[in-house]
Amino acid sequence: MSDRPLRIVTAVAAYDGHDASVLALNRALLAGSRSVEVIYLGFNMSSESIATAALQENADAVAISSYNGGHLQFFPHLMGRLAEMGMGGILVFGGGGGTIHADDAGILEKKGMEKVYGPGWPLDAIAEDMTGRMEARRAYIDEPVWPLPGVSTRSR
Repeated sequence: MSDRPLRIVTAVAAYDGHDASVLALNRALLAGSRSVEVIYLGFNMSSESIATAALQENADAVAISSYNGGHLQFFPHLMGRLAEMGMGGILVFGGGGGTIHADDAGILEKKGMEKVYGPGWPLDAIAEDMTGRMEARRAYIDEPVWPLPGVSTRSR
């Protein structure tokens, strides 16, 4: 398994004018039990800028706060951009307090989001859940695949 810290890009979705919630999440991620690097982009971020940053930063995940509505359009567009950039397997987390209804969260998770956090989740629990999922994903990806079926590992 990789020795590097978990890396997560955080941002606030486009047309959302405040970042208090994602800043609080960033603090919870940094104070958690796992080593994590938080790359914070800011607020009013486009899916293009988030996907580009995730690629450039070799991120394990992205976490986006969206309180403005439009989440049923924004998140699928972001996941599409990530897939187009070859990052279709990156974990995508989202939250929006009371603005993302549980039914909408279910729709987004069926479309490929890892988790949409709603009201009732304490920030430290969100941070722990995110980093746990990131570690599990990294362990799955980093598992050795040798020897490959049908490929000899003997020296010639």
